[in-house]
Amino acid sequence: MYGTTHYDEGWPDGARTRRPSASRTVSRLYETRRLSALRREIRDEVITARAGKRIITDLYALGIEPSNSHQRAQLHAESEGFTIGQRFSDPCGPVDPTQRPGWSQMCGRIAGGFAQGIVVVGQSDISTVPDEVEVTLRWLEAHCAFVEFVLAPLSGSVETGL
Repeated sequence: MYGTTHYDEGWPDGARTRRPSASRTVSRLYETRRLSALRREIRDEVITARAGKRIITDLYALGIEPSNSHQRAQLHAESEGFTIGQRFSDPCGPVDPTQRPGWSQMCGRIAGGFAQGIVVVGQSDISTVPDEVEVTLRWLEAHCAFVEFVLAPLSGSVETGL
């Protein structure tokens, strides 16, 4: 199944990965923080601009079984006082979210003014590439909309404290 060589002390070929350099790790951390700050800033601007008005958020999930992600997103949206719009999903997709049918349909609702926000479980539902995430955030900002990430566990789940 996996071949091994004498010099890699029994590790299967390809199983060893290089550790990221310290500068690359710091760069990723900086990029993650910068995008998080930008996302929060856009969210706050939209909510402030819509003070007293209903905010409709669509729910999006990337994956084969989106129901758990949609449930988490819905619980979060409701806890924030947002009105739930429609649910969209794609079973898989290219890094560029605009190439996914479900994402594109949802963005059509944003562009048409039918929703002011998107709730997803995490950034990877948009993209794993920071540049694609930033393009998405800027597009949403230009359309007076935001994206919200939900990282909390489902309500009712048991925490073991480990």
